[in-house]
Amino acid sequence: TVIYGTPTMYVDLVRRVREANIKLPQIDLAVTGGAICSPKLFEDIQEVLGVRQVKTVFGMTEASAVLFQSLFNESKDKVLQTVGHLHDHYEAKVVDANGNTVPMGAPGELWVRGYGTMLGYWGDAQKTKETIDVDKWLRTGDQFEL
Repeated sequence: TVIYGTPTMYVDLVRRVREANIKLPQIDLAVTGGAICSPKLFEDIQEVLGVRQVKTVFGMTEASAVLFQSLFNESKDKVLQTVGHLHDHYEAKVVDANGNTVPMGAPGELWVRGYGTMLGYWGDAQKTKETIDVDKWLRTGDQFEL
């Protein structure tokens, strides 16, 4: 059994299970994304909801719902402190304000490209030009470190 949700959805689910004082059947996997999952919520997902394993994902509508995801059996710290590993068929880089790739571990803006990256915004060539460069790199606007 697998469940998917944002941290706010899991907060509500944990609260409702506690209020109802019920025990759910064991859930094999909970996938969370869309926001940071706190260590307390991670523990509540496992203990209150009876989830064996929690994974995190990162994605966006313009590229794919899942660009990065944690692997099965990764440590709690790895799941909580990273967005996981880049999916196959995608490239990612982190750039500075001038669009230059920064060294590994340095912060900057995440740019991605791959087969699932959008071609542009419908009817908005200017927004497309601001978001996707000539080499098809999508500027996510998200601050990242690789």
